Amino acid sequence: MINVLAINCLRVLEQRSGLRAEDLRKLTTFVTASEIRQGQRTWWQLSELARPFVQLLKKLGMPEPPQTWEAWSEVVAARPPSRRTS
Repeated sequence: MINVLAINCLRVLEQRSGLRAEDLRKLTTFVTASEIRQGQRTWWQLSELARPFVQLLKKLGMPEPPQTWEAWSEVVAARPPSRRTS
């Protein structure tokens, strides 16, 4: 299911941008961010954002990403021990 969603998103981007998937991937190569931790706080900081990628975002009517954003991780609850008896 997630693969179908990803392919559909890619097709929409191709249609709206006029670029092929390969060209879209090349543009995202120069978009990088670093994970930063300070004590208990974790966030991401944009390291590199290529000008052609920014132009693509504008063409698609999307804003540039923020310089920093909070990291989010889902806390997985521990499962209770199994009560199986042999």
